[in-house]
Parts: sequence; structure tokens; C-alpha cells
Amino acid sequence: MGINRSTFAALVAVTLAGVLFAGCGSSGTATTTVKTVVERVATPPSTTSPTTASESAEADESESEPATTVPPKAKHVGSYVGQRLDVAESDAEEAGISVKVLGGGTFGVVVPSHWTVCKQEPSSGATANRVKLIVAREC
Repeated sequence: MGINRSTFAALVAVTLAGVLFAGCGSSGTATTTVKTVVERVATPPSTTSPTTASESAEADESESEPATTVPPKAKHVGSYVGQRLDVAESDAEEAGISVKVLGGGTFGVVVPSHWTVCKQEPSSGATANRVKLIVAREC
């Protein structure tokens, strides 16, 4: 189980505050307070269970039914090679095709209009739900 950044930052802040206040001559109340706050921050919230009988029955029914997913219908893939990346992405998404961009150098693609599509997978004319666009500054 991981701790997200905000939880980690809260733990660090509370710990530092406890260390600072513990040295102020108190009789241990700061340590107890810090421990309580840390326990509250570190403990994930519990999931709430249904409160009424009808909600409980609905929850039981939804858990017993198997999840069926229907894959989206494959779309005709256009030709994106030679296009600016921003134009190719827009065209593909308008056709209902999701896009994954590969390339972009050390920093990745920061400004899509500065990159050109050099290769695509699958090729133009195929049917797919997703297309990979391989980009470079110049092909």
C-alpha cells in the first residue's frame, strides 16, 4: 500500500511540528497529539457500507453478476504519416481512434505542432481502436 504525496507531506509536517514542540518543555502532550494526528493521517479512510436493507440487497446483486464488456467497434485507420502530430491526433480522435505517441526525444512531446509523424502502427487502411504514432522533428 503506497502513500500519496499529500499524505506523505502531511506526515512530514506533523512529525516536524511534533519534534519542535516536544523540546518546548511540555509534559508529553505534544508527543501524544503528534501520534494521534499521524495515526489519523496515515490510516486510510474506511469504505462505508450500505446503510439500508435495500441498498445492501442492491450491492449483493451487483457483486454476483459477472462483468461483461463489449470491445468497441474497430474503426478505419487513416494515413497520418507526414502530418504534424497535433493534426494527426485530432484526425484520429475525431474518427474514434485513441492515440499513443512514441518518440519525442529527451523531454517528450511538449508542443505537438513541432513534431511530424514518421511512422504509424497499424498502417493506413487497417481497422483498429488504437494507433501508435512514431514522431520526430524531421523524418
